[in-house]
Amino acid sequence: MSLSADPRDTAEDLNEGSGLGRKLAGYLAACLASALAIPIALLTHDMIVFGADAALSTTSLIDVLLIVIMCFVIAVIAAAPFATAFIVASAGGATLRSPTLFAIYGAITGLAIEIGGVILGLAKVAPDLSSLPVFGMIAAVGAVGGLVYWTIAVRDPLSTIARSASSDDAPAMPYREER
Repeated sequence: MSLSADPRDTAEDLNEGSGLGRKLAGYLAACLASALAIPIALLTHDMIVFGADAALSTTSLIDVLLIVIMCFVIAVIAAAPFATAFIVASAGGATLRSPTLFAIYGAITGLAIEIGGVILGLAKVAPDLSSLPVFGMIAAVGAVGGLVYWTIAVRDPLSTIARSASSDDAPAMPYREER
């Protein structure tokens, strides 16, 4: 790291190690966030349908932890092809930096995993439209994972600080742009 007085140099020096390790950390954190979001969504559903007392009295912490662990393992394994495809596409020179894009891709990935589970017989859905809320929940969980990945692997908070310190007139952007 240089001792330059220019904040942009400092931000660039601090981000030199932001390669594959940052992407892997983002992927694992996205899988964990998705795994945590699923029991939260399920408990919220049960509290709305059955009432808070009934939902919380039948749910133990061990049950929630087992759900989180299993969902994490499934997410790490099942989402790997989708994450790899996205990383390869972004390595081809495309500037994929929009948090909205990552949320949409996460939602599509969640839906693709759920539909794959239905096709393989690993997940059950009702033949009528009553399963649509389940798919909505899975899409929301995937979007959470996509945003967590963007926050860790893509967003660059140091360039925001450097940009705001070097230019008082320009508004700080929440993510790094190509220079």
